[in-house]
Amino acid sequence: MKILTQNLKSGKTDILDVPSPTTSSNKISVSNIYSLISKGTESSIVNFGKVGWIDKARQQPDKVKDVINKIKSSGLLDTYKAVKNKLDYPMTMGYSAVGITTKAYEKYNLNKDQRIFTNSFHQEEALIDFNMCVEIPDDLDSKSATFGALGGIAMQSIKCIPDGSKDVVLIGLGLLGQITLRILRAKGYNCIVFDLDIKKIQLAERYGAIGVRENLTETVLNQTKGNGADSTIIAAASQSSDIINEATLYTKRKGKIISSGVVGLNLIRDNFFKKQIELVVSNSSGDKDHKGEGSSYQNIKHFFELISLNKVEVLDLISEETNLEKPDEIYLFPNNSMFFSKLIEYENTNRKPIQTLFKQNK
Repeated sequence: MKILTQNLKSGKTDILDVPSPTTSSNKISVSNIYSLISKGTESSIVNFGKVGWIDKARQQPDKVKDVINKIKSSGLLDTYKAVKNKLDYPMTMGYSAVGITTKAYEKYNLNKDQRIFTNSFHQEEALIDFNMCVEIPDDLDSKSATFGALGGIAMQSIKCIPDGSKDVVLIGLGLLGQITLRILRAKGYNCIVFDLDIKKIQLAERYGAIGVRENLTETVLNQTKGNGADSTIIAAASQSSDIINEATLYTKRKGKIISSGVVGLNLIRDNFFKKQIELVVSNSSGDKDHKGEGSSYQNIKHFFELISLNKVEVLDLISEETNLEKPDEIYLFPNNSMFFSKLIEYENTNRKPIQTLFKQNK
């Protein structure tokens, strides 16, 4: 089978031919139909591989500290070998795919050729933990379902919003931010949004957001009659801590700031102390160790329900479709800020999935 890999030392993208996964009684065997590339998340990894050692160190200061500590404990030579081996080893890419089961799993209520969402890498075949297999409703198309991971991440951050909240500020309108906005609007929240890119703000406004182009704090306070937002969700990616610290200025007293993106956490204590603002770092798409309340499974399942009910749409966020035939072009993105994602299609696309035959456990 073919699998997409990235070399963190050289930045080279390769398609490797590797043996198919060995079957396992505790894993679900899947033949992939599609997988989704998130431009923001995966291009950052690719760009990291292409830069020199100094820039790598600048981008990963925490990793540099780990290396220094390892040198102290294990010596320079052993540390050098460990770092070199890690950078030389091909890194598998991807975390959001749709496939069909290759056999029946009666104990899991899964039939052969059933469509499921998984956290598979970009590869033709995969073995997946049952807890990370989400059944796709019959009325949900496979391309929309590839957004399951991002929908789960968005759902997890939204679940952190306190009960009774009405006004939510959303910072960052990349792929995760756009999906978060659409779910927020489907759930009835008033959304005030900000991004450095005006085009992204305009897209969010088409889905009912109040876009802010400047004077964010002033605008939020005006929109909330001086109270401030009940919650702020930060879906941006930045090494700076300014985004979170500034959020305290327009988040209300005893409000909540939720980070679903990756931002700096060098906090100004007084800003949080004076207004008793709570900071939550959202736990990705949720707990992946079970399928109960608070799990990744439940978040993704709920996201799929919203799409099936036509309350959320995502197909317009697919900017391009590709396959594994031209690896050098997979991570080439145009200089268009509105390019959000790329869909990889596998040869299994034409296999006809069938409905589940086993009775589903409630």
